[in-house]
Amino acid sequence: MARKGHSTVRRSQGGCLLGCLGRFLALLGLCAFLFVLACSIGIISTDEQTGAPVYSFDNVHVPEISDFNPSNMPWPDVGGISALWPYPMQSEGLTIKTLQAGKGEALLICSDGYTMLVNGGSGMGFSLAAQMLLCGANHLDVMVVTGTEEEYIHACPRILSMTQPTYLLYQNSQVKSDSFNKLLDIADKNESIQALVPSPGLSFHLGRAEITFLGPTWKPHQDEKDDGLTFRIDYGDTSVLIAGTITKNGEAEIAKGKGNIAADVLVCARGGEETGTCREWVQKVRPKMAVLTGKNPSNSTRIRLSQEGAEVFAMKDHGVITIRSDGNRIEVVP
Repeated sequence: MARKGHSTVRRSQGGCLLGCLGRFLALLGLCAFLFVLACSIGIISTDEQTGAPVYSFDNVHVPEISDFNPSNMPWPDVGGISALWPYPMQSEGLTIKTLQAGKGEALLICSDGYTMLVNGGSGMGFSLAAQMLLCGANHLDVMVVTGTEEEYIHACPRILSMTQPTYLLYQNSQVKSDSFNKLLDIADKNESIQALVPSPGLSFHLGRAEITFLGPTWKPHQDEKDDGLTFRIDYGDTSVLIAGTITKNGEAEIAKGKGNIAADVLVCARGGEETGTCREWVQKVRPKMAVLTGKNPSNSTRIRLSQEGAEVFAMKDHGVITIRSDGNRIEVVP
């Protein structure tokens, strides 16, 4: 009986090893497939002098936003890409799309064909790049980094290197993550990228959209999260307020100011965590709709928004969320 039991244990251990080996080989095969796919569409190329791999969007042969159609994608439409990604960017109007970004947040914004990425999340960058391509965006005009925390900007250095946008807008803080330092190092070495720290009140146009920075009202704060950037997007008669990575204290400071922060749609701070979206802030913004981008938004945040009359949309419930405006009417599409 002892021998039989010993034999059973050995067979069980052998099966476990085979299972682990099978999973490893499957993962290795997936990585190889993604690498070949990236090479075939131009994300990865080879430096002619050094032979080293180069990551860039410059040679990506994907239709731009102006003529994007899922059927034009350079790989088979298995099961229908349109079913997986039903709301591509439009060449006219304002479109804001939430991207899958791990623990953090990433927003892709398109205004009349001009594109802007806000934060990058906690991933490695390739997933974010693939999502941008599925949206029809094979370039960036602006990258905005609202804070310095690793979980919000880990993918940003890779995306900055690949897309080389004209402008990098960021907030400096006493606490700097590795990804933040890499980001500024890439921008410093690339003369085509203009990096700057926007002050409150600074505004610029992205197509017909006007982007205005509202905070931080002052810095440094005791909590460096409140050094983060907050801005408003006005498109025609519609508006969206993106709170970024600030907490309730940072929100209260902006709310006490004289500026008009009312907006039709509020993209809540820190994905809807309890640390943000205080009642004073919600009452001052008066949003008709609110978007929660976090994996585990707080129930109290949902209740607070609902009590103030906002319709709440959470990525946890709906997946990708799209905000669209033609200048007269704005809608949130889950």
